Amino acid sequence: ALLASCAAWRGGREPARPRPDLVPLSRATVIIDQLALRRGDEILVERQQRSELADRYRYDPRARFLAVWAQPRGEDRWAGFRELALGFPRSALGQLGMASVYVEWRTLDQADRAVARALAIEPDNWLAVLYRGEAAELRERPDAAGADYAAVLAADPANPDAHLGLARLARARGDAPAARREVEAVLAAAPDHLGALGLVADLARDAGDLAGAAEAEGRIVEASPRDWDARLRLARIWRTLGKPGLARDQLRAAARLRDDPEALALLADAARAAGDGRTEAEAL
Repeated sequence: ALLASCAAWRGGREPARPRPDLVPLSRATVIIDQLALRRGDEILVERQQRSELADRYRYDPRARFLAVWAQPRGEDRWAGFRELALGFPRSALGQLGMASVYVEWRTLDQADRAVARALAIEPDNWLAVLYRGEAAELRERPDAAGADYAAVLAADPANPDAHLGLARLARARGDAPAARREVEAVLAAAPDHLGALGLVADLARDAGDLAGAAEAEGRIVEASPRDWDARLRLARIWRTLGKPGLARDQLRAAARLRDDPEALALLADAARAAGDGRTEAEAL
């Protein structure tokens, strides 16, 4: 029966079985990712805490998995997952971690092999199905990706990553109402999810709703004050909407984060339009 189950997972896209123990693990990865994107001190605290938990529970692969997940992106993180796979060969988590890194690196053949190894160890591990869906999405295979995301949601109906994947697929095929529904499901589970808020802004732009895009970008800036790109996007929207003072404020905050000639030129322009000669001179 086990061999038949493994073969089914490798060959098809059957619904994921309920694995409630994976839900808190999945949510923890979402929290860690969001803290990393915010680039504040919270991710440093999280890394320290996850490292201490891994030392305390050294024989628990879940603690080790989350400690590695919290580390900065790069080859050391991949090496940590590989070490986890070697140290805990009966757990799929090391393979899952490597699969997530391969998806991020877009080395999708390697991601496929890591997912297959994970499912051979734990045929009912729906996190592997999630990463398989992400790889299919990157390959522009929307039907396969959508089937995998749906299978994940059958096991974990509130999964933010799967809902966001379906939202991206819906937007790509021009189904804005479906994309909004899926994004709302993400934000219900994670109210300040930066990827979901970014997609809300994109959907608003698609509809020509610059005020809605400004609101979504403002929520991103509020949740992640060090996001230089979000501040620049928000400033451009305010400038287009004829509110140079609000654009100046965002660009001034962006200038404190990074010296960029293009952004400083935009700041000078916005300050000039707002009648703020001092800021204009400083920017120039």
